[in-house]
Amino acid sequence: AAEAAEEVPPALAVVAAEKSDPRWDDAGFKTWADVSIDGRHAIAWLKAGFVRDLARKEGARLPHRQALERIPGAFHLGAPADDVELYYVSFAWQSYANDDSANLSEAKEACSADPQGHILRDMAAVLEQEGATDEDLVFMMFSSLFSYTDDGRWTSGKRGAPRDSCTESKLFFRMNDDFTPMLCYWRVRTILLPRVCGVDGANIMKTPFLDRLWAMLDVVLPAYCQRIIGLRSDAEAMALIRTGTDPARFEDLQDLFLRTLHTPWEGNRLLVWGLLRDALIRMPPVRHDAVGFNRFCDEGQIAWLRVGYIRELAGRGGPFPRRQELRPDGYIVGAPPAGRRTLVVSHGWETEVHPNPSGSKMRRLADTLARLQPPPTEDDLVFFDFCSLTQDAKMGRTY
Repeated sequence: AAEAAEEVPPALAVVAAEKSDPRWDDAGFKTWADVSIDGRHAIAWLKAGFVRDLARKEGARLPHRQALERIPGAFHLGAPADDVELYYVSFAWQSYANDDSANLSEAKEACSADPQGHILRDMAAVLEQEGATDEDLVFMMFSSLFSYTDDGRWTSGKRGAPRDSCTESKLFFRMNDDFTPMLCYWRVRTILLPRVCGVDGANIMKTPFLDRLWAMLDVVLPAYCQRIIGLRSDAEAMALIRTGTDPARFEDLQDLFLRTLHTPWEGNRLLVWGLLRDALIRMPPVRHDAVGFNRFCDEGQIAWLRVGYIRELAGRGGPFPRRQELRPDGYIVGAPPAGRRTLVVSHGWETEVHPNPSGSKMRRLADTLARLQPPPTEDDLVFFDFCSLTQDAKMGRTY
């Protein structure tokens, strides 16, 4: 991703650099998710509890956006709260509407994105697998955006409404033209459901999901920004995800998106490539990403050992404590304070239950720190995996 970004023409890079990194832009994501026109929000999040309950009903399938809004307690409009988990579902549409559909009831029957409920049941299974609570939020395009106008036209079909003809079309294209915040924001987990379940339809339906243009945008960006989730009990789907996310496919992104991937609408290639390129050039490479590093430390609750505490442990001898038994004043948690020197220890474990039962490694670490030039202060900080990350009590709790 960094190499792809660095190949962008300098003029474009300057423009993109003025924008925030979409991975860590909390305010920007909330603003994007809260877009509304004429009092109608662009995004409706499905509540995980609603998805689970619906999946248990025989013959149930996902509602389109207008139908969703008629179900009390099923959804959340706009920017999400800070205390819920967020999921984005990228899936193979199982059916498309006939372009001759004349009204919403006909279109609804002709084009549920999931007419047989396969996607609904797989979504519910993944949410259960991940331990989602009822109030966690799910974005699924068919239900979350306006796929139809209120009078039943496809917002994006051949006979769909023009971009500026009605509120639903304006909202759909507002999201469609810049969907990258959903694919880049760190709080979102992307659920990939790649199987096509044999529903007859247009040629696009027969194309493997991860050979499709828009689908691979849903893979490439989250691969660098988010956790990608599949339904682990579905061996076929997991195999498709492993093949589709093989890093070898990402070696030439320009060729992949502008020539290789399938799309029935060639005009989409430059749109998708532009979204991808703009997002990548806004992401500093890891070695320069101080914001991302601090966010990782805070969210992971990383414990940094004070150099003075390491010297105490070295002098004490014996097996050193795991994270849970560290002395409270011997470490700090989260992002290192400005001005503190930070060091990371790479080492091999001597046993499965403890990296060094004799404690000799802590003495070697203290000696090594003392030889550094300039030597670290008592309050400088060290990451040491056994002490910095929580551990199982494989040796009991006596140290």
